[in-house]
Amino acid sequence: MIDETARAQETTRIAPASGGVEIDRLQIVRLKVLGAVKRADLTNMQLDLWFAADWKKTDDDVRPLIHLQSLDAIEDDTGRLLSTENRLKEISYLQGETRGTHWKGSGETSGPAITMLLDAPGRGAAKIKSIKGKGQVSLTKPVNLTFENLADINGKDLDHPDMKGLAAMKFRFSITEKDGNVTAKLSAPVQFASPWNQGRLFRWDLMNGKRTIDPSSEGRTGKGTTEEKTYRRQSLKGLSLRLVVLEATETKDFSFDFKDVELP
Repeated sequence: MIDETARAQETTRIAPASGGVEIDRLQIVRLKVLGAVKRADLTNMQLDLWFAADWKKTDDDVRPLIHLQSLDAIEDDTGRLLSTENRLKEISYLQGETRGTHWKGSGETSGPAITMLLDAPGRGAAKIKSIKGKGQVSLTKPVNLTFENLADINGKDLDHPDMKGLAAMKFRFSITEKDGNVTAKLSAPVQFASPWNQGRLFRWDLMNGKRTIDPSSEGRTGKGTTEEKTYRRQSLKGLSLRLVVLEATETKDFSFDFKDVELP
């Protein structure tokens, strides 16, 4: 995660802060490129929001989880809709908890910043009428969980005494052995698994003692809700499952409503 911490000094604002949220960047792109494919996204507007607060951040914290719980329609002052249906589908923060990749600090406040791509405003537009929504941000710590007996958890939702609430996440594990290959699957109600950034399951591995086993192949099925890993092994003997799950240590709710935001 990129950590961008600035010294306290006088700075400019794009718009007054709203509900603890700042507009961190507003950038309009209009390009014409020789040889560009027809579907290339050459005209858009980048909107960055910064969830600034007095966080109790520690060295144990990993990527924060950000969920945009609502986002009202965004229009410019000519009436052009910038938050089109196609644009909203690409904003992962609207789909559920998503791991942040950018942390920014200034003075005594800090927090994650997120980027959204919207349609570019009309050429005659001077302002965005409103940017209104609600978000929830959680700082997290990694919790390592080990399951020693794979037969006991095969085909079942996972639960573990070291983490309350794991059962509610509905992680289901299954494993099979056939023709010298062991295939393990882990599924959840939402897209969840490393290297993708959504959800609380940071990563999972099969272990042989304390050693992580590298899969010979891996992939996703079921629209991204199941991750499958295949290993070249003759049996399940000596194998265990390790999960790294993100647990919230601090959660804050934000409501923002920016009015008449001047365009660059």
